[in-house]
Formats: sequence, C-alpha cells, structure tokens
Amino acid sequence: MSYTDRGELKFLIDYRKYCKLLEYIRPYTEPDKFAGTNGTYLVSSVYYDTPGNRFYWEKIDGEKVRKKVRIRSYLDSKTCKPLHTILEVKKKDDRNVYKAKAEMDFSDAVTILNGPSTEKLHSKKFSVKEKTAIDDVLYLRHKFGLQPKIMVAYERQAFYDSASHNTRLTFDLNVGYRTVDLRNPDPQTSRYAIPPNLVVLEVKYKKFMPVWAMNMIRIFDLRLTTVSKYCEAMNNSLPEKDF
Repeated sequence: MSYTDRGELKFLIDYRKYCKLLEYIRPYTEPDKFAGTNGTYLVSSVYYDTPGNRFYWEKIDGEKVRKKVRIRSYLDSKTCKPLHTILEVKKKDDRNVYKAKAEMDFSDAVTILNGPSTEKLHSKKFSVKEKTAIDDVLYLRHKFGLQPKIMVAYERQAFYDSASHNTRLTFDLNVGYRTVDLRNPDPQTSRYAIPPNLVVLEVKYKKFMPVWAMNMIRIFDLRLTTVSKYCEAMNNSLPEKDF
C-alpha cells in the first residue's frame, strides 16, 4: 500500500487548558490554510466497518496494528460549504500513522463504498497514489463487506509549526455523532461523542517534534491518551445500536 507516514500523540484536555495552550503556541505556529475567519473549520467523517465491527474492536482490544476506512469532509464552519472531501484508509502501528487517500466528491466516495458499480468513475482523473488508495478501499470493502456505521463531526482549530510545517497541532471541539442518514454529507449531529467541556488535542509530526512542542507537553503536564473519536461515538451509540 502507498502511505504517507507520521507520528501522532493524543491528549484529552479541558477547555481552560485549551485556552492557555492557544496562548503558548502563538509565537511558534500559524493557522491551517482551511481555517475560516473565526480560526476554525468543520470536519465530518463517515466511518465504515465490518458487520461485526472488526476495526472498532481492534482499537478496543488494544491491537498494535489497526485500520479505519472513512469518507472525510472539510467544511466551512459558518456556511457548512464543503471545502474538500477525501476517501481514506488510515492504518496505525502503535504511535505511527500511515494514510492512503484520494480526493473526490462526497457522492463519488459513497459510490465506491456502497454502489454496485464504479464504472462512472473511470473517466475521472486520479493520481497514481489516489488510484492505489481507491484500490485499497475496494479491496477492503469486498473482503470484509464494509458498511457505513456512524458519522462523527466536530469543529477543528489547527496550526502548523511556523519554522518547518513538519509539525501540526489540532484542537477538536464539540465532537458529536449520528447513526442515521449516513449518505448525506450534512455534518449535523444529534449527540455528543465526547463531553463538550473537553477538547481533543493531537500533535502530528514527521520524524521529530520541535523543542517548543516537547516543552509544551512538559510545561502543561499533558498526559497521553488513546481516545478515539470513532470508538467514543460507537460506545455512546450502544443504546441505539446492537453491536
């Protein structure tokens, strides 16, 4: 498979610490290019899994090597207008993350994962890496009988390390989910997957983290967590769905 690799650390923080961290990182970072006038954008992901929720259980059971298949959309936080959508396989090996992805319309991604035929996509232009990602998704779809399980949506505030762009920080707020109408790209959700007073912080880096990021973890006593927005949403949907 053709993947882009990186390291990834996750932390679950309260809103008060989130505000302090924003002040701390200001001299070292610049906003993500998709950030709107309020500094945020929306992210929605429709997750696909096997009939027995194999990918969910890989995470719950603490498997070192695990995967996710999803349609991820980035949207303007005020208008909900789509900025771009990707079809993605995410593989995680301990703290190392590998992704294979292809950019396309939401409807085309749904066709690949749900439609009886992908013939209409043959005329569309994809890069070699994107074609590899699509082949990976089709392989997993047919091998495991993938089904749409849940949509997870949230507001994201993202920053890059100003010096190199090799490190990225994301703060995910108001993480919600829904289990119905999963072929609709509307990011509206009905319930919280994570309590709204908590924020998911992710530090994503290539090869190494800058000193300021390592100092941030130490100064603010950030504790590593294995929180998964997908799994938290699935856990909260238990009363609604029988696993």
